[in-house]
Amino acid sequence: LRSIPIITMGTIRLMTNKGLEYQEHVSEYGVHWNFFFTLAVVSVASTAIRFHSSSSRIWPWLFLVLYQISLSIYGIQIYIEDGERRCVGGESIVCDLFAANREGILGCAGYLAMFLISEDIAQYCIWSADANLSTQRGSRLSICCALLWALNWLLTSILDIQVSRRSTNATFIVWTLAHNVTILLLVWAAFYLADASTRSRISTVSPIFDAVNHHGLIVFILANLMTGLVNLSINTLAVEDTQALGIIFMYLFAVGSVALVVDWALTRRPKVKEG
Repeated sequence: LRSIPIITMGTIRLMTNKGLEYQEHVSEYGVHWNFFFTLAVVSVASTAIRFHSSSSRIWPWLFLVLYQISLSIYGIQIYIEDGERRCVGGESIVCDLFAANREGILGCAGYLAMFLISEDIAQYCIWSADANLSTQRGSRLSICCALLWALNWLLTSILDIQVSRRSTNATFIVWTLAHNVTILLLVWAAFYLADASTRSRISTVSPIFDAVNHHGLIVFILANLMTGLVNLSINTLAVEDTQALGIIFMYLFAVGSVALVVDWALTRRPKVKEG
C-alpha cells in the first residue's frame, strides 16, 4: 500500500514526460520506466526480504555478486547495452515492454542491493554507534569508506568491470556507496571540528539535514519538479561552466529552502488553539 503513491507519481511523470516531450534519454531507464517505478519495486522487495530473511549482512553482497555474474558471464550486460527495443517477431506485448524498458527493470536488482547494503552501513556506522561518542561514528565511517574504495579499485583495475549506470552493475553500486560514505565522513568531520571547542563531542544536526531526513520523499519530489523546471527553461547542453555552477548553487539553495519550509509547515509550525 505504501508503494501506491510512488507508482501513481511514476505514472504521472510518464504521462507528463510524453505529453510535454520532455528531454529524456531512453538509455537511462528505458522508454516508459522512471525512477519512481524503481523506488516502488525496491520498496516492496526490500520489505518482503527483510520480513522473511535473517538480519545477516552477507547476503545482500552475495545477491550483488550473483547479479554481476549474470551481467558479465551470461550476457545480460551486452543485452542491456546493445539489445533491440522490441522482441523478434513483436508478437508479445509483455516481451516488447520488457525490451523497451530493460535498463529500468533489470536495474532494480542493482538498486535493491544498493538499498540493502546502505541500510547495513547505516546500521553499523550511525544507528548502532554511541550517539554520545562521535569519534566512534567517525572511525566506523572511515573503515567503510576505505573498504569501499579498495573494493572499487579491485573491481575496476583488477577485474576490469567498469562502471555502468545503464545496468546498475556492481562497480556502479560500490562506486556510488563509496562516494556517499565519503560525503558522510566529510560531514561528520566538519561537525566534529566545529564542536572541537566544547568539551562534549556531541555533534549538532544541521536544520537542513534534519528537514531532509524527516521529509525525504517530499523534498525528493519537489527537487525533481525544480529539475524539470530548469531543463524546460534552459538548454542545459549549451550552458557554459560558470553559468552551470551558478544554476547548481541556486538549485541547491532552493532545495534547502524548500526543505526548511516543508519541515516548518508540517512539524514545527505552532498550532493555533481553537476557541
